[in-house]
Amino acid sequence: MRSPRRPALIAGALIATLLAGCGSGTDDDEPGGGSASDEPQSGGSLTFLVPNEPAQMHPGQLGNSYAVSSAYGNAVYGQLVRTDEVTGELELGMAANLSGTPDGATWTLDLRPDLTFSDGTPLDAGAVKFNWDQLKAPGVATGSNLGPALTIASTAVVDADTLEIVLAKPTGQFGQTIAASALNWIGSPTAMADSAAFSSAPVGAGPFVVESWRRGGEMVLARNPDYYDAPRPYLDELVLRADNDGSRRLTVLQAGEVDLVVGTDASTAHEAEESGLLVERAAINGVNYVMFNQSTAPFDDPRAREAVVLAVDPELINQAMSQGRGEVPEGLFASSSPFHEEDLTFPDHDAERAQELFDELAAEGRPVTMNLLATPAADSQAIVGSIQTQLRAFDNVEIETETLDQAAWLTQLLQGTWEASVFGAPFIDPEPVLRNNFHSQSRANFARIADPALDAALDSGALSQDPEERRDAYRTAQERIIELDALIAYSRPPISYLSSPDVGGHDFYGQGSTPVDTLWLRDPDA
Repeated sequence: MRSPRRPALIAGALIATLLAGCGSGTDDDEPGGGSASDEPQSGGSLTFLVPNEPAQMHPGQLGNSYAVSSAYGNAVYGQLVRTDEVTGELELGMAANLSGTPDGATWTLDLRPDLTFSDGTPLDAGAVKFNWDQLKAPGVATGSNLGPALTIASTAVVDADTLEIVLAKPTGQFGQTIAASALNWIGSPTAMADSAAFSSAPVGAGPFVVESWRRGGEMVLARNPDYYDAPRPYLDELVLRADNDGSRRLTVLQAGEVDLVVGTDASTAHEAEESGLLVERAAINGVNYVMFNQSTAPFDDPRAREAVVLAVDPELINQAMSQGRGEVPEGLFASSSPFHEEDLTFPDHDAERAQELFDELAAEGRPVTMNLLATPAADSQAIVGSIQTQLRAFDNVEIETETLDQAAWLTQLLQGTWEASVFGAPFIDPEPVLRNNFHSQSRANFARIADPALDAALDSGALSQDPEERRDAYRTAQERIIELDALIAYSRPPISYLSSPDVGGHDFYGQGSTPVDTLWLRDPDA
């Protein structure tokens, strides 16, 4: 019998001091779980507040990153694979093995034997094939999931536990593609036969089973007793709620109404620490940025991109969104990454040169007029507000902003009817995120970047398994992204967990995806 739902416990500064030292390192078996004297406990109910609630629960409609709906997908479906939070090294989940041919064209996925969905349907090679084939059908997958799905040319069931995969384009990093997308989440083909019912009452083989879902309220999930990775999950019950305002998420946590929240800005993480809460920061590469639609005016002209890049000071955005507590990235990779290049930095703010370019374009009858897309999240609004204020200090540039909910925003990006938008590329390993975002043949290359040298570098980095070859490839990729003035990088993704100090098992994988089977409570009967 499950323990009754429990309120979050907000401990004082002394407890926080004792427990808060585990920001990036814990024992090898239990991410965020502590030492041998601090073992995971079983039982209890945990309420987890995340940034966004999905419109439906089909894997293809879920975003597998920290800021979208990964907690929902990970709870119901589990994972085929994960990646190490720090190194990016591939780790196995429901997959027993994943191996590719030397040319990266053909891969073999071996599943753990005797996996079953919670409705009793076998999670076998046929189920994976069904899910992956379905993702390629029109209207099933979002843009961020359709690209990875289309990397698969064909699949063939070898036996119950073995699937052979032929890729449309060879890669040596196919496991990273799975981990960063909905390919990682497999639903029951039996339940999927009723697509309308499945979207609200999904069936997976993950650590939890949906008991109820009140849209705009909460999803209540019960422990799956048949989960493959016993004794996980440790919790008897998981309650998921969503709020896209980071400050409100922190306030609710401080009030003891929830146990755990996803932090998406540096300011709230700092405030959480000061109030005695536990903060677990993800080790992450990539940037949050403003991108330009390079297929249409004004940003089909590289001078317009250069002008806006030089006109906007990322430090002022940092002040607006996090009181200056965030990291303004100098380059695409963090200094801890093997792909970091000290000499490859984004352009410095240069108002004088920006005005010269704005004037030059206006004299040619091509003044810069732009609409900047944003989402309703408070940090997104702070970002576009800062950019709007900064650009209005210049002559011969006009800027308006438009706020869209997540679905409408993605639709507009896919249609190409926009000029500039906030976006993000968080990752540990650069594949597949960089290729998805910047390769000319990618469906998720919303900015319509088309640069042969960049394409070649991204292909090389994806195909090779040699560390030095990959470093050379991503050096070229960074050079091209900088030279194309492809973006305004305003922050390193400030991904974190904020929690009561009695919560253990914090972990991240892929693009900051938040698994939930590792979570546990130090006093589950409280």
